[in-house]
Amino acid sequence: MLSNISLSTDNYEFMDIAIGGFTTYMVEVTNLSATVPLKITDVTSSGTAFTSSFADETILPNETKNIEIFFTPTAATSYTEKITINVEGEFEGNNKIDFTGRV
Repeated sequence: MLSNISLSTDNYEFMDIAIGGFTTYMVEVTNLSATVPLKITDVTSSGTAFTSSFADETILPNETKNIEIFFTPTAATSYTEKITINVEGEFEGNNKIDFTGRV
C-alpha cells in the first residue's frame, strides 16, 4: 500500500500585483490513503517568485492539511513556475502545481 496525495488544484494564476508586494494562496493537500501516512519533507519551486514557508509534516490517512504559497515578484514581468510538494518514499497521485503571476 502507498500513501496517495491529492491537491486542491494543479494550477493557479495570481492576479496582477505590484513589485515588492506579495500575495498568498492556500493549497489543500489530502492523503487519500485509508491506512498509510503521507510524509511531506519540503516544498520546492522551480524559480524564486513562488515560495512556501512549509516545514516537514506527516498527513495521516484521510486527513487534509493546508500549505501556503507566496507570490513575491521582483520585476515587471510574467512569472511561470512549478511548485513541487516533496513526499518521502513512493506514493500515488500528483505532487506538482503550476503557478503563474504577473506584475
